[in-house]
Amino acid sequence: MIKKNMLQYLLVIVVLLIWGRVILKLFKNFKFGDTVVVKQLQLNDNFDDYTLTDTFHLSANYPDPFLSEGLRVTKPVVVSSSSSMPLNNQPKPILENKPVVWPSIAYKGIIKSLASGKQLILIYINDRGFKMTPGNKQGDLILEKVYKDSIVMKWNNLKKTIKK
Repeated sequence: MIKKNMLQYLLVIVVLLIWGRVILKLFKNFKFGDTVVVKQLQLNDNFDDYTLTDTFHLSANYPDPFLSEGLRVTKPVVVSSSSSMPLNNQPKPILENKPVVWPSIAYKGIIKSLASGKQLILIYINDRGFKMTPGNKQGDLILEKVYKDSIVMKWNNLKKTIKK
């Protein structure tokens, strides 16, 4: 019994010494007597003398790596940063074949009624779930055809096949 009490007292003393050392190190890092010198800078807003004289050429005739089709610049863009040409009058690139951005569509599966044989198709459009039958319309999207592993959707007179 006495050995257990002595061990407890010894452990309490060791823990207090450790915490005391931690607190002492924290206070040593803070220097309370030092003064901090703050310099104030005077900024002038005189940008009238500043002129851009650099001229460079951008060759933007490569395909966009993130788009699978279209959006190509037909002629290189010449950018001049001289002060004689305002930024609004710079030549703009000519874009061809604007890509069609479909809403995100995910085909999840088919539910068939055993009694009537009707099909109910589970589709996620823009992360919202819908139950559709062939020929149904959801916004501008129309479900054209249904296959076992894919569906055909129509949107703005364009058709797209979506696989499971």
